[in-house]
Amino acid sequence: MRYPRTLVLGLVLASSPAFSANYDKHAAEAYTSGSAGYTVYVDVTFGMRKRVAASELNDAHKAFSDRGFEPVSVTDHIENGDLLGFFVTYRRKAG
Repeated sequence: MRYPRTLVLGLVLASSPAFSANYDKHAAEAYTSGSAGYTVYVDVTFGMRKRVAASELNDAHKAFSDRGFEPVSVTDHIENGDLLGFFVTYRRKAG
């Protein structure tokens, strides 16, 4: 059985959160800006939300930690009972 290309492409994109964000880029911007804090949106609407949510948050935390930031606030973004993402605020580590 042959599947339409659009269906296959849609399934690949929906199951791959790698296209959603570049946390290293955001962390680099925060680092070079010299600001004490930075807020980023972590989108988890791709694929299975439970698995993607943890993976995306870990990726964001690692990117910012590597640049000397720590998370201070994680606020969920829910619409109509569905988890869509998180607003995460980081601050520069003391010392």
